[in-house]
Amino acid sequence: GWELHNVTNDLHANGVSGVMTDYEAKFHAQGVSINRLVAVKTEQTKTTASGQVSRLRDAALSDARGKAED
Repeated sequence: GWELHNVTNDLHANGVSGVMTDYEAKFHAQGVSINRLVAVKTEQTKTTASGQVSRLRDAALSDARGKAED
């Protein structure tokens, strides 16, 4: 498994801190909340071989609203 830390559904709820990526700046300017988390491998994950995740096999990049980028 993975341990999840610093999970948020609105990264800049308390104001912008640090340097924003281009995508963060784009979505922040549009008023779109930015999700963020830190995933840390557990010992079980570090010792388990893994292959391609089937539900992500055909995944595509999309914007925060779920629409394909132009």
